[in-house]
Amino acid sequence: MSSVDMNGTAAKKRRVGVPSRAATLALACVVGLGMMAALSGCTLWTVRSLHPAEGEGTVGSAVPGEPGFSPAAYVAAIWESQVLPEAENKSTDLGTLLEALRANPDAAKEQYGHREGQRPYNFLVKGEAKVLSVDTASRAGTIKIDLLPGDGQPDATLQVGPVIRGTSIRDSLPFIQFNMFVNQLEYASVSNAMNERVAEDVIGNLDLASLQGKTIDFRGAFTLEERGNVNDVLITPVKITVK
Repeated sequence: MSSVDMNGTAAKKRRVGVPSRAATLALACVVGLGMMAALSGCTLWTVRSLHPAEGEGTVGSAVPGEPGFSPAAYVAAIWESQVLPEAENKSTDLGTLLEALRANPDAAKEQYGHREGQRPYNFLVKGEAKVLSVDTASRAGTIKIDLLPGDGQPDATLQVGPVIRGTSIRDSLPFIQFNMFVNQLEYASVSNAMNERVAEDVIGNLDLASLQGKTIDFRGAFTLEERGNVNDVLITPVKITVK
């Protein structure tokens, strides 16, 4: 083989198997940038969740279904403007409701209750009552109340936490519907945020140790299962005033 052929073959091999000087420099730059980023503790990009967890340094969106939705922000946005006015203006006197439920349950549910689909009925209620007892032996504390004028017997139970259970507040409000939310988890998170609001704002200011024997004015909600016992309903309060 001639020297020309040998040189040509060698040149071809260099073109096929050996990176050019420019490619080598470019690769070195990329590697260098990666090492600098690693050493400096920096990253070249940031990955963020569409639904960041609460407390990650962002307030989040108060609009259901939006990326970054925050149930706490949503509840904060509607509590004073919608939840409390609804409870104040649309509540049924608890004594009146209990009598109606005992007399004609189906008619009373339709007249005073609210539900989505075939779920249980929920009721917004109000009343004045004497506190018969306070039970804080567990974190799901309760008080027994006797509606005025009173007969010495308990008519209902109010949750006083600090653990508040159930979805009664959310499910009693007609302006909160399941189809507003992305999924069941987002829907459930709103109820949890409402219960936390009750524990902090409604119950947090009460002196539970001195509540027995006192008269209270309350607004709240309860859920009545299909065969629920109307003789001892469990109310989640949205407002309690000690008189």
